[in-house]
Amino acid sequence: MNVDDLRVLSSDMTANRNMLRYLADLNESLKEVISVLLLFDTATKCLSADKSVSEHLVLPTRHKLIKTLQFRAVHSAIINQMKTRIMKMVDVYFPVSDLHKTALLLDPRLKDNTTLLTSNDCLGAVESLRHLVELVRKDPR
Repeated sequence: MNVDDLRVLSSDMTANRNMLRYLADLNESLKEVISVLLLFDTATKCLSADKSVSEHLVLPTRHKLIKTLQFRAVHSAIINQMKTRIMKMVDVYFPVSDLHKTALLLDPRLKDNTTLLTSNDCLGAVESLRHLVELVRKDPR
């Protein structure tokens, strides 16, 4: 069944009211699914930039994804369950390294954002930066 068939069915006055209600619910659920997945499309495009550096955007992007995936009472149970599963995948497939924290720290617009970097993260990023500078000093090529 495609979209045109659904439109015809929904406009049929003799159609089963339960079926029409189900179609309306399905349409609303699809909109919610699309809104959640659209954020991932935007994040992928942002972090896959060819002509600009995006390393400093990894932490803010991940933070935005996690914030959006949090449970919301206004969403249906199916959407909240989907968000929970996606959140687990974000933890596995979207890791944050010291290099991401260091890149964030080096961006003047983001370095003081305590939501993205805890004080321990800042200390770790500074230490990581010191280590990188030391490596360059040893082998300046």
